[in-house]
Amino acid sequence: MLTELDTIYRKIEERRTEMITRLEALPDAERMMPPTTLEWSALQVVEHLIMYEELVCNWRARAVGATASPSWKGRGFVGLMTWIMRSRLRIPTLPELQPQSESNLLALCERWRVVRVNLRTGLEAVTQERLPTVFILHPIAGPLNAMQVLQLLDAHLMYHQRHWPLEKKPSH
Repeated sequence: MLTELDTIYRKIEERRTEMITRLEALPDAERMMPPTTLEWSALQVVEHLIMYEELVCNWRARAVGATASPSWKGRGFVGLMTWIMRSRLRIPTLPELQPQSESNLLALCERWRVVRVNLRTGLEAVTQERLPTVFILHPIAGPLNAMQVLQLLDAHLMYHQRHWPLEKKPSH
């Protein structure tokens, strides 16, 4: 993998590992308990993250053979979303990314591992010449390159770590 991609990929992999490690140390009841009735449990947050990364891999599959190039629209979208996710603002979730209440940590870990293998395989195929070209076809931003995708994934993970349910006391 190219060094510039590998640096960000390692960071998002460290974030994933940290979340899983913290969950593994908890009893099932705590993993599944949302801090409030309007928030997700830690397991639901992880499931949402996996669902988003699975969606990114689907967008990647649609981009195979695409000739469109990343543009100002994609750069603007990535910049705006990264800024919003790094701020303290709460962002509503799209209905298709709402967790389905998966309660099995091992099953979630396996799903996340498979998604990351698929993502890594795609990233390893990116050469220096292909770095600025389309990596995924985002439904709103259009074509995004691999660096932009990793920036979005990193900001998304950081956002959910900032709002991590395990940092809050349940209000029940």
